[in-house]
Amino acid sequence: LRLIAYQREFCCGADWGWNLFDATIVAVASVEEIMKLLSTRKLDSNMASLRLVRILKITRVIRVVRIVRMLRDVRIMFVSIMATVRMLCWSIVCVVLIMSPVAAYIATAASEYVAMEGEDPEVAEYFGSMFR
Repeated sequence: LRLIAYQREFCCGADWGWNLFDATIVAVASVEEIMKLLSTRKLDSNMASLRLVRILKITRVIRVVRIVRMLRDVRIMFVSIMATVRMLCWSIVCVVLIMSPVAAYIATAASEYVAMEGEDPEVAEYFGSMFR
């Protein structure tokens, strides 16, 4: 399919090496399937050639190298995001630990002010129903 899609670019393009490698892998896999078909019909009793084809099939692992280059960048991004999320969680904890005592102090101070001075419209506007 790539040969049809890329036509001349298949052999002359920027990824010509990978394209030829992929074509070789597909050819080896096709030969292996043909050899299996022939061996099940008892037309070929020579299994050594089938073993050779299986060994050649192991070269498919080399295709992983192509993906690993891309996955390295994804892995770096994922690790960075996870480190950032960890830092974000600790930042939220720090903000909550600072805001809680400050909020309690402001509520206490506002309650004491209303208790000493009485109901003030400005305090009621900003603190609403906190004293009810």
